[in-house]
Amino acid sequence: MISNKWFPEEIIRIAKKIEKQGGELFLVGGSVRDLILKIRPEEYDFEIYGNIKKRDEYFLLEEAEKIEFIQAFIKDMKEALKEFGEISEHGKSFGVIKMAHKSYDFSFPRTENKTGIKRQDYHVSLNPFLDFKEAQRRRDITINTIMYSFSKEILIDNFKGLQDIQQKLIRHVDSNTFVEDPLRVYRIAQFISRFSFNVDSETLKLCQDMDLSSLSVERIQWEMGKLFKGKDILAGLNFLDESKVLIKRHFDFYNLFRTNKHRHNEINKIQYYINENMKMTERFLFIFLLFSDDFNENEFENYLRKVKRIFFSFTNNKKDIIQSLEKICNIKILADYYNEKTDYQKSLFMIINKDLKYLYLYFKFLYGENRKIEMLIDSAENFEELVKGKDLLEYGIKESDKFKMLLSEALKMQIAGLDKDEILLQIKRRKLE
Repeated sequence: MISNKWFPEEIIRIAKKIEKQGGELFLVGGSVRDLILKIRPEEYDFEIYGNIKKRDEYFLLEEAEKIEFIQAFIKDMKEALKEFGEISEHGKSFGVIKMAHKSYDFSFPRTENKTGIKRQDYHVSLNPFLDFKEAQRRRDITINTIMYSFSKEILIDNFKGLQDIQQKLIRHVDSNTFVEDPLRVYRIAQFISRFSFNVDSETLKLCQDMDLSSLSVERIQWEMGKLFKGKDILAGLNFLDESKVLIKRHFDFYNLFRTNKHRHNEINKIQYYINENMKMTERFLFIFLLFSDDFNENEFENYLRKVKRIFFSFTNNKKDIIQSLEKICNIKILADYYNEKTDYQKSLFMIINKDLKYLYLYFKFLYGENRKIEMLIDSAENFEELVKGKDLLEYGIKESDKFKMLLSEALKMQIAGLDKDEILLQIKRRKLE
């Protein structure tokens, strides 16, 4: 199903170099899953095992000698990798080596035992000859357990991950280890959104019983960002609802989601109108706009307060939140103002100097392909104001409360077709009034 021909030549050279140095390279985790799904991996995750020829020798060693063997083995592998670029030891305590400026992560087979509630609270034991099944057992779900051997060009699948991929099923690997990291509930949600998979009933029950209180906002934000980049956002959010995540950690969003069921099917349309590089909060923006299209002014103010609390449960970036809320307000006001009968000049005046990217996307969401709106947005994007603040200052008008009003009037006159001299003449007359 997968062969060495699928990989960049550099990866094959790395695999051969590691083998020459006494190791064996395997592709693991989501990288294998993505290739099976015919998706180009964003990064490649590798595990380096010891050469089978030294396996018997290793197990005859005393414990202290084994530690020395592992240290020497890791040192040899690092030297082999240095030939292909600068390496860093970010994640050293977990036996992870990253290659700078490349999307390659290398690790060594390990077992992990939970020792506390924090993410770092694990006792890690490295073992270059760890049994494949035991190494795969520490993974969260079966579709992430599959390994690929570069030396033999075969898949190693001890937990029926390939079968689950074919059946589009998300199933946990081990009931005892799965619950050790509650972030896995969010990870499943983003997998559902990205791949449109279903969840095994036993896995769902484990997710429902998880304690989420130890999770940091940063870790949640990372997974939610992936969820909102998926093609089936609705399915991902529905899973967070079914697994009780929303009611446990995001109660305001839970209420909002539950009370807008008649609009849920609209959520996935977002994918057709947003840029894939948008941040998570910007994707949230469109969902909140979706849920607010029939609110009056007072209802919308109350709604914004709730939205702010929702944002804080997903991200603690206050600047990001404020900017997103400003966009919501601006777009909502403009969208409420606009309709097919609105005067073109008034519409143009309203949207100049606004965040046109988001306004256009939301208009497109509301009205579909619309030539009039496209022309309006295009005019605003290419609009260059003839009269600016420095022109008024040179004209002898001092900055005051009236200053902004005069600039606004100048803009209206320009939209109406007056040139710069005519606008300044009109302003001079108004100044004298």
